[in-house]
Amino acid sequence: TVPGLLAIILLAIAVIATARQADSTFLVDGTKVTTSFSLPELSRVALGAKGATFLGAAHAKVCFVMVLAASLFLLAAFPANGWLGDVLVEAPPATGILVATALPTIGLCAFLRIGCAVLPEGMRWASGIVVALGAVSAAHGALSALGQTDLRRLVACATTSQAGFVLLGAGSLTPQGLSGAIVLGATRALACAAFLLLASAIHERARTSDVTRLGGVATQMPGWGTALAAAGLAQAGVLGLGGAWGPVLALLGVLSSYAPLAIVAAIALVVMAAAHLSAISRIAFGSLDPEWKRSEL
Repeated sequence: TVPGLLAIILLAIAVIATARQADSTFLVDGTKVTTSFSLPELSRVALGAKGATFLGAAHAKVCFVMVLAASLFLLAAFPANGWLGDVLVEAPPATGILVATALPTIGLCAFLRIGCAVLPEGMRWASGIVVALGAVSAAHGALSALGQTDLRRLVACATTSQAGFVLLGAGSLTPQGLSGAIVLGATRALACAAFLLLASAIHERARTSDVTRLGGVATQMPGWGTALAAAGLAQAGVLGLGGAWGPVLALLGVLSSYAPLAIVAAIALVVMAAAHLSAISRIAFGSLDPEWKRSEL
């Protein structure tokens, strides 16, 4: 898509512009080079002390804005989250799973490795904005999930909410917050992939993933229903499951500096869990449509 291409271009421009400011370094064979794309080497460049500029402004600030804009799209964070739901509904199941798990993970890695590690001056400058975007993304995803009846669109809403906790954790600039953002990269991908796989499986058999039509289906498919409940609760960040560690660490990291925004995100986490519980309870305890008794489901 055009926004995806724009995100990649912005990342490439930020990295190339930063690489041109790199200090001289040596390769393993002793060769001296003046330009390096090694992230550890670029993270050692003191852009602020150099007084580096780009496009007429401080280099670290301009490049960080580019990285942030690209990461918002790849993470499917607010306000660049509209594309994911359509992709998951319209794309083949395998493609949807790959997009929903890979692109947000790439966005997370780009934001942490480039935005935080290579451009720390820009991160400190915009930390408040990043945390605010995180709280808004978490709330937007959670509230959107309440109105969703399609299991695949529910995944898109959960991804937006989880992207908010990534931004919260990174913007806090604390060890707990950054650890939470890193943990979310792994737990989110596993839970999201499992939930999407199960949602796609029922869609292939019933030709629908609308929970209003799948009421009581879990009674006929108990194994599938149990797996869907476990994946859904992990995706929602319910305490006691692996998906809770990332949001909890992000909240702990941001609580001391941005308590009101942390409270908003905490409420969003509860709302997201309620949205998943509502969908799962319909599937598990709802009245089975007589149509399914005559179908091949």
